[in-house]
Amino acid sequence: MSMMRRYGEQEGCMQAEYQFLEETIKQADLSEPIHFWVNSGNWGDSLIREGTLRFLNDIGVDYRIVQPNKVSKLGSLLTGSKTALFAGSGSWCRVWNVGQRVVNMQRKRFKHVIVLPSSYELSSPAWSNVTYFRRDQYQSQTIMPGSHFCHDMALYLDSIDAPAGEGVGYFFRVDGKVVGEFHCRRIMSILQRKVMKARR
Repeated sequence: MSMMRRYGEQEGCMQAEYQFLEETIKQADLSEPIHFWVNSGNWGDSLIREGTLRFLNDIGVDYRIVQPNKVSKLGSLLTGSKTALFAGSGSWCRVWNVGQRVVNMQRKRFKHVIVLPSSYELSSPAWSNVTYFRRDQYQSQTIMPGSHFCHDMALYLDSIDAPAGEGVGYFFRVDGKVVGEFHCRRIMSILQRKVMKARR
């Protein structure tokens, strides 16, 4: 499979980053299927998951999908002889800091853990069997200087043809990372004023 075919429609610079991620994964123990730990999350997490699955299929590695809420049912599958991938996310922040807890558990059961491109507001220990990837070159690079850069896995997806919408859309999250009702109302008010001004 050619690089252009393998990495979809990504431009040269993005191909290089995904290729380095591929090489890192393939340096791990692939004697048994990789365990890909997904995030239940929101729409953004769904795009990250879809992009990651497309990537894993393209690079030809065998994997199992692990749902964090079903870990207790997996029993002996979670041994220390395999490689685990922790889905890219924003799960390393003050309001939703589950990344470190999950990876800390993974590193004790798996030979190698790879944290896919994530954003870091909080640091995580430099465990010897854990490799971290970040998805930005700003705060995350400062917080986790030992991490490697790769683009968000959602960006691995090819372009999607969709019909254009009409009107103005407001999208606010309601999960654990929500900024609060007061801030949502304030943002909504600012956006509405901007729309009204643009229509004049």
